Amino acid sequence: MSKKRYVDTKFWDDNYIIEKDPIEKLLFLYLLTNTLTNIIGIYEISIKRIAFDTGIDKDMVINILERFEEENKVKYENGWIVLKNFTKYQLNNPKINAGIKALVSEVPDNLIKWANIDYDRLSHPNPNPNPNLNTNINTNLNPNSEKEKEFSSKTKKKTVEIVETVDKSGMSHISNVLKKMGTNKDKEKNV
Repeated sequence: MSKKRYVDTKFWDDNYIIEKDPIEKLLFLYLLTNTLTNIIGIYEISIKRIAFDTGIDKDMVINILERFEEENKVKYENGWIVLKNFTKYQLNNPKINAGIKALVSEVPDNLIKWANIDYDRLSHPNPNPNPNLNTNINTNLNPNSEKEKEFSSKTKKKTVEIVETVDKSGMSHISNVLKKMGTNKDKEKNV
């Protein structure tokens, strides 16, 4: 099963990345996204593999990794890559946290310390287990005026019409339904 690594588009706006030359940017992005990376950002990989995958000369890979370590971003030690603060950028949910806990036991302790793993997230339950939960609740259950009741009734009726039309005509015709609604909008404003 393949893993997915999502890179935030803000990556390119990060001051650290902006200051890097193209080869350093490529190597840094590779370290974040290659097939060996994991959710704790600590994994085994050889210099030879990095050089082959990126097309960067082995000596240049070593030099860049040394610079990354001097800048306290990436460490390469005994065949292990360590990405500083990597867990900080991982989704905070119970499955991810369980994966982090499992992987921490598989890597050398000295690398764990350097990585600066966020242990707080592992010891506390996620305060919002479903980040996509819609907490916007319509508390206006009893409209105050006749106009609100009338508007609510028309809105419900229009929604039913749209759903019925889409069900009959299929999704490919939804734009026609929306266009039709747009032409009736002006008539409804006058009501």
